[in-house]
Amino acid sequence: MAAGHVRTHRLAKVTSDYRFTTEEDAVDHALVHRWLSEQSYWANGRSRDTLDAAIDGSRNYSVLEVGLYRQFGFTALAEPGRWMVRGRS
Repeated sequence: MAAGHVRTHRLAKVTSDYRFTTEEDAVDHALVHRWLSEQSYWANGRSRDTLDAAIDGSRNYSVLEVGLYRQFGFTALAEPGRWMVRGRS
């Protein structure tokens, strides 16, 4: 995040089965790491520390299953010069 930049809002949208949110604590770092480091071709083998740093420096969007609060999908928008991470179960 750029110096002096403050996020002023959170987004949450609930459907009958899924919840779309930008809440930072909604990101299951361990699961996103598994998706990317084991199931993607472009982030295969990336370390947890590397992915955590990318997630922490990005604007994150999570899709959670309602009732289970389980991560179903994830994407992140990175600032210019950083890479983007994404995944889906």
